[in-house]
Amino acid sequence: MSDKSKLEPPTFPWVGMWKGRRHVVFDPLIQPESKEFMLLYFVQGQSLCTRKKAVDRVDVRTVTDPSAITFALSQYDIWKSLNQSLVEQKKASSFLEIEQPDAIRRKCRICDGMGGYCSYCNGHGFVDNTIEG
Repeated sequence: MSDKSKLEPPTFPWVGMWKGRRHVVFDPLIQPESKEFMLLYFVQGQSLCTRKKAVDRVDVRTVTDPSAITFALSQYDIWKSLNQSLVEQKKASSFLEIEQPDAIRRKCRICDGMGGYCSYCNGHGFVDNTIEG
């Protein structure tokens, strides 16, 4: 007999790693009517994107690190509270097309991408594109 719990979708936000590079949040409460697509929130990039379910389900792996899960869910909660109208618009849309997330990194606001001796970006010139606390 098969274990049905493995086949049931989550009923609460779930954190995964997309293509081994980006944390994503799948929230079952905001999914579109179309079963062909899903909405994923990309933590690094602060983007809620429409993705093809059959393709991206293969590219996402479950995250098990508690601190990574806590960070991703807190980032998603902040973003969602600031963008509720966009969430509702995407959920209700009948025209869906695949969207690409914004960049993983952005220019450092202190050194404007120059790096050097900037402690904010550790001299790299860029920082993770996440919501700053």
